[in-house]
Amino acid sequence: LPSFHKCVLLPYFLYSGVPLPLAPQISNVSHLTALESLNLNRNQVAVAADLQELTNLPRLRSLDLSNNKIKDPEAVHLIWTLKLSLLKLEGNPVIREISHYRKTTIAMIPTLNYLDDMPVFPKERRFAEAYVRGGLEEERAERERVKAEEKEKEELHRQEWDEL
Repeated sequence: LPSFHKCVLLPYFLYSGVPLPLAPQISNVSHLTALESLNLNRNQVAVAADLQELTNLPRLRSLDLSNNKIKDPEAVHLIWTLKLSLLKLEGNPVIREISHYRKTTIAMIPTLNYLDDMPVFPKERRFAEAYVRGGLEEERAERERVKAEEKEKEELHRQEWDEL
C-alpha cells in the first residue's frame, strides 16, 4: 500500500471504499485505528504474513479481500480472529482448501452478518455453529431443534389468536 505514515489525520480514517492500489502485502496501516472498512479487492494478497497488520485495526468491521491470490489457510485463520461484520473472500483459491468454507467461517466469526455478498441469517449461524461443534449429526439435531421451536412458536400464536 502507499505510505500512509506521514499523514496526521489518517488515524481517524474510517473508510476506504475505493480499491487501494495493487499491493502484495498490507503495511503501514496499523496506526489507522479508526479504520472501519477496507477494500483490497483485486490485489496481490496471498499469505497470512500479508495480512498481519489487520490485527492492529481494532475498529475494522468490513473487509473486502475478494479476487486476490490467497491460497494459505493460515491467512483465513488470521481473518477469523477479526471482529468483522462483512467479509468478502470470493475469488481466492483458499476457499477450495477450507472444508465447508461458509459454515466454518460463519461459526468462527460470531460478529459476521455478510459473507461474500450473502447475508448470514440467525438460523444459518445456528446450523454453522452446530456443524463446527459436532459435524453433520449435530447440524441435523440443531435443524430439528429449530423446527420444534418454530412449531411451538406457531402454536403459541394460534392459541393467542383463538383467545381473541
